Amino acid sequence: MKRVIGFTVVALPLLAAGCGGYAPPPQQQSYVVVPPQAPDEHNIVYAPNAPPPPQAEMIPPAPNGQVDALYWVPGNWKWYGTADGNSGWTWTAGHYVQRPSRTASYQPGHWQQSSNGYLWVDGYWQ
Repeated sequence: MKRVIGFTVVALPLLAAGCGGYAPPPQQQSYVVVPPQAPDEHNIVYAPNAPPPPQAEMIPPAPNGQVDALYWVPGNWKWYGTADGNSGWTWTAGHYVQRPSRTASYQPGHWQQSSNGYLWVDGYWQ
């Protein structure tokens, strides 16, 4: 008789666990893309979480010694996502760009938290 009770005690939770049916977890969209509205606009991508810390970079000497004519734009993290759910962060290395004038000041791009996730704000000259 004890064996039957033991079987009932062990089997009952196992049977109860299978009664509800399996519902897969809801699919979460890992990114949002807002398409451009004009030819000079870019896609706007919202990442669901903050990027990793910046990677350390060695800044190479300016090509041809053009220290005053060029500006080093630091590397940054880019978010990529695809419709099939593959997504993540990838590092884009820094590079030199032509300085528009000797007095121009560059404001680097950065990730900004918003209600939709993290939004990339492009760097610009002022």
